[in-house]
Amino acid sequence: MSENLLKVCQESLFSGEYSTYEVADKMKKKYPTLMKEFNPYDLKAKLGAATLFNFMKETKNIAPLQYMAHELGYELIPKKRV
Repeated sequence: MSENLLKVCQESLFSGEYSTYEVADKMKKKYPTLMKEFNPYDLKAKLGAATLFNFMKETKNIAPLQYMAHELGYELIPKKRV
């Protein structure tokens, strides 16, 4: 299952509204490091929770969070703004 999560993360990186270079810049990461961390087939690199959180926050792309919630039997409901 974690490999599927990493594939969702990588897909989110490539299919978002920002280029991968823009994402790296927003996250203050070197481009090769970002690509390595989001590669589900690179067994030497790991995508940490803090990096994933920062990715979702900076890009407003919550597909990985939606995947996790679904796999755990939950639904995401946006918080209403007051």
